[in-house]
Order: sequence, then structure tokens, then C-alpha cells
Amino acid sequence: MKVLGIIQARMGSSRFPGKVMLKLNKITVLEHIISFLTNSKFLDKIIVATTNLPEDDILYDQTQKIGIESFRGSSENVLERYYKCAKLNHGDIIVRITGDSPLVDHNLTDKAIRLCQDFDFDYVSNVLHLTYPLGYNSAEVFPFRILKKLYYSNRDRLSKEHVTYHIRRHPELYNIKELLAPKSLRRPNWRFTIDYAEDYKFMKKLFSSLYVTNSTIKYDSLVKYLDMNPKLLKINQKYWLGTKLDYVNPVKDGL
Repeated sequence: MKVLGIIQARMGSSRFPGKVMLKLNKITVLEHIISFLTNSKFLDKIIVATTNLPEDDILYDQTQKIGIESFRGSSENVLERYYKCAKLNHGDIIVRITGDSPLVDHNLTDKAIRLCQDFDFDYVSNVLHLTYPLGYNSAEVFPFRILKKLYYSNRDRLSKEHVTYHIRRHPELYNIKELLAPKSLRRPNWRFTIDYAEDYKFMKKLFSSLYVTNSTIKYDSLVKYLDMNPKLLKINQKYWLGTKLDYVNPVKDGL
């Protein structure tokens, strides 16, 4: 089974344009995501799926520079972009990754891939109900047959924009496996995605303290560091979803 890691990325974010090319320790957000994913044991190919708009030429150039394949498609229909990219590359298992969440745990991603392969789940993820911080390893894994079904069955605006919107709105229709954080490490109210300037400021401080070149950042290290430095959490606290095990709203989180 061919496993594709497809990173959706574009420069034209309405809330924080150009965020995927912002730098954390002299390396762009997009490069960090790709670097972390290359540690996966089960991904056969990593592809950056961007748009065909001229403003996203810079992303295409970046992928060429670092030797990663890219796909260019619709700027309005992200679901179509995913479907056509996956079909063109003959993917059997699709790993959906967003380009605004630089903290990717390849071990968690690999666990999701194996579960999808071995037990034929329709959808494996840690984003349906939050136990990890929003944006931490926001990978969603599903077989191509599910992506095809979503593409041909859902033509509404939200499904086109958020790809797995229908799954997250109607989980009872799918065979789903959720990945939950260990109880002692559950931090559902924290925010590890970049949608606002405060998110970027927070992430810069995390990377400056914890990132070592050509290495990964372990989740327990993140929790330990932030538990010891709670003032840092206040940087983007006004954008937290809440303090309980939240359901991730596809409209609110911008995935």
C-alpha cells in the first residue's frame, strides 16, 4: 500500500498571509514540517499540495530547492486538490498535514498509518477530540477510497475547504480510531498552530529553546518545558479553544 503524506500549504491565508514561509530558527515552517515527516518509517512520498496562483510560486520554488515533490491545484477547492494529487500519485493511504502546524511527531503519524493499514479504519487522527494541543501533529490518515467518497459526495463549501469536514461532522457514519494523549500529558487547551502573530511569537520561543538541528521535538519535552515556563502560554492564550476535551471545529481551526 502506497502511503502519501500530503501537506496543504498556501501563501494567501486570510488571517496570517505567508505564515508557511515564516522562519523558526532560520528554517521555514514548511521545511520543519517536511524535516520532521522524513523521519517516518511508513511514508512512501511527501508532497506539498499548493495552489496554481502566482503568489504560491514561492512554495513551488521552495520544494524544488529542497528536493520535495509538489502538486498545484485549485485555490478554492482543497478537497479537489487532495483528491487529484492522491489520484495522480496512486496513493492508497493518505496522510493529511496542514502547513501551519510545525510540530509534527513522526511516531504518532506512523502509529496512525499502521492502524489505518492493519485494521482498515476509515479515519485515524488525534484531531477529532482534542487531548493534544491544537496543531500538535495534526495529521489525519484515511484510505484513498474515503477521499474519493468525500470528493464525489460532498460539494458544499465547507467540505471543499476543509477536506474531512464531513467526517468530523458525521463521525457516526465512519469507522474511526482516535489517538489520545496519555492522561498525564493531556493539554487540550494549548495552541500549537500558527494563525496569528501571537502564535508565531509563541512558536519562535518554543523552537529557540527546544529545537536542535536535524532532530525532533518530543511531546513530553514540550509539556515539561511549558509546565515549567507557564508565562509563555499567555502569549497566544486569547486564542485558546477552551480547557476541556474540545471537539475541533473545522471552521474555527482553519484546517
